[in-house]
Amino acid sequence: DHAARAAAAARAPGEGAGLMARLGAALSRVVTLRQVGDVPGSGVDALLARAERQVAEGDLDHALRTLESLPAGGREALAPWRAAAETRADIDRRISAVRVQALEDLARLARSGA
Repeated sequence: DHAARAAAAARAPGEGAGLMARLGAALSRVVTLRQVGDVPGSGVDALLARAERQVAEGDLDHALRTLESLPAGGREALAPWRAAAETRADIDRRISAVRVQALEDLARLARSGA
């Protein structure tokens, strides 16, 4: 849902767009067609597909970086999702740091024979 809204927002015509561009944008708010899966390139569909794959693989940090390349309208449409994802990525980083510290502490205890 967020990706569809971002795709439509990223394709929104700018000020001074012609009638056909405005009609196309209005239609895209009703029906959104976008490529999914392994989409090559750096277009909106490719970026969104790549970010979706990264999220599915559990790599929020890379997904967030990928989405930075979206046009402004697409980034704005994803703002609520992005805020939640950034919070989750921060939590994941903190948990990882705690795990690393715990393993280091256990290794140190094992070496000291405690």
